[in-house]
Amino acid sequence: MDLSEALGWKKPEAKKPDAKDQAKLAADAFNAYQVWFESLDPTDEEMHVDLGGVMIHAFGSNDKKQAAWKARKQQVDWDSFFATGQQDTTKKWGDATAGTSLSSDPPEVWMDLRKTKSGKLVLPLHVLGHEQAHTIWQKDRRLADPDTLIDPKTYQAGEEK
Repeated sequence: MDLSEALGWKKPEAKKPDAKDQAKLAADAFNAYQVWFESLDPTDEEMHVDLGGVMIHAFGSNDKKQAAWKARKQQVDWDSFFATGQQDTTKKWGDATAGTSLSSDPPEVWMDLRKTKSGKLVLPLHVLGHEQAHTIWQKDRRLADPDTLIDPKTYQAGEEK
């Protein structure tokens, strides 16, 4: 079963979806999950969890997230950070996005936070998994880069570019 069948989407009759088509379906599913997550109730709460070597920072308030991110950026030794060769030195570290992975010591994952109608906090699982994959990728480059893996513009015949 391919991804389009698993998601209940009708496959084209003429041909089986190729790797690029499958990548687009995966990217569409990721984006659909984000739309669902953003439809949940907002919260002003925040969550900071040490997973024993990886820090998770989640914020319901974008203003609080940006303030904390700005303060955190002041603490990072960016010259040493980029000297590891593990970071794209062209990347501009502006505002924290819906999901950001920082390969500091310990590694950090920053993301948004929402809540259910009953008040339970909800992490964006698609973002958590994606950013945790970055954390692993920083340590072991045998893993595909999660930013290019399902991007239909860069995914070519089953290989990331």
